[in-house]
Amino acid sequence: MLADEKPSPGIEDIEISPPADGGEKSAQSVRDEGLHYEKGREQKLNNDYLQVKIDQANQDRDERKDYANRLYWVMVVWLIWIAVIIWKSAANGFPMFLLSDSVLITLIGSTTASVIGVFLIVASYLFPKVKD
Repeated sequence: MLADEKPSPGIEDIEISPPADGGEKSAQSVRDEGLHYEKGREQKLNNDYLQVKIDQANQDRDERKDYANRLYWVMVVWLIWIAVIIWKSAANGFPMFLLSDSVLITLIGSTTASVIGVFLIVASYLFPKVKD
């Protein structure tokens, strides 16, 4: 120990003064502390619940964006493929690829119905009506 350092106080050197109210808590004071604790706990649980709901909504939004983009590209590729089939059937340069009128009408009709149906089903799942 250096000469200018003061020794640290020991246990016997620390003075403990009694509380100003006589050292005992009233039943009302204990009850108020309990209510305050419960309100704080309830508020924390409510905040945690709201944070989970926010995180869930953010995740849903991200997934919806992702799947909406995928759905768009599936529909684009599907329609391009159907356009190629119709173009090959209409062109005279592909004699092995001639389709009758009834087959083309069925192809166009069923493709249109399928595209619209898939789009509506997936879109209604990805973007449900929100109840307030």
